[in-house]
Amino acid sequence: MIIDDDDDDRMLFSEALTEVCPSCILISASNGKEALELLQRSDITLPGLIFLDLNMPCMNGMQCLNQLRKCASLRNIPVIIYTTTQMIDSFESFQKFAPVFFLTKPNRYKDIVQTLSYLLNNTWWKDEKILKEKIIQIS
Repeated sequence: MIIDDDDDDRMLFSEALTEVCPSCILISASNGKEALELLQRSDITLPGLIFLDLNMPCMNGMQCLNQLRKCASLRNIPVIIYTTTQMIDSFESFQKFAPVFFLTKPNRYKDIVQTLSYLLNNTWWKDEKILKEKIIQIS
């Protein structure tokens, strides 16, 4: 799942995901409120990963993450904070939301493809030992 208010970023993410994993099904939302509404529907298969932008209207990424972690069926889905910010001011503010990971949005399409390929073809985010870590920075 991608939660991002930027139409172009969602489109590039979708194209890159299709290139890396044609069989993957992408759910997308333009803000946290829309995402939570989608994830509560009974006809939606829950995602294996959520890519979450921080700066969005209606419900920002931090508010959305807070709600995701309050919901029993959603709280253990790994969330990747997918942002243009190079450095999050306070990693400590995210510690209560583990598993949470940070990824700076790549600038070029080929970098998005490469990053998604790495993320989907490695099991680092499925590893229980890693998931017990409070915060992981993906570089």
